[in-house]
Amino acid sequence: MEIVYLSDYPQYAEIVARWIFEEFVKSIRPEVTLDMVLNRIKERNKYDMPVTVIVLEGNLCLGTVSLFNNDLKNRPDLEPWLASLIVSKEFRNRGIGKILVDEIIKIAKNRGYKQLYLRTEKAVDYYKKLGWDYIEETFDDIIGQTTHIFMKNIIE
Repeated sequence: MEIVYLSDYPQYAEIVARWIFEEFVKSIRPEVTLDMVLNRIKERNKYDMPVTVIVLEGNLCLGTVSLFNNDLKNRPDLEPWLASLIVSKEFRNRGIGKILVDEIIKIAKNRGYKQLYLRTEKAVDYYKKLGWDYIEETFDDIIGQTTHIFMKNIIE
């Protein structure tokens, strides 16, 4: 397995956009299209936020995760955020999610951040298992959903 910046492997932009659209956008943001997500993905690079990495095994893209300045507009005081962690269904339960989370932690640390945040509507137990600290439950007015905020100290 190899973790690489998506911007260095643009041939995987479409699959990553489709995953993000299906998992995080389609059911809660009907005004956002797959093409809009794909265009945003194609704009990313490895120097500016948001940053997106993927894990490859041969020619297969197994999963993705991103680092955002902010992933929850009603909490502008918190940054940066781990966002859009997805592992393709057929490759789950192999530790790939943790590998991707660890890579984003490394990237955030290399950029000088001391903490990293994330939000989740579905994976509370997963992030607790990975050692993230639960901060609070809040309501996201933009998507009209309750979400849970976690934090991780990343400076040793």
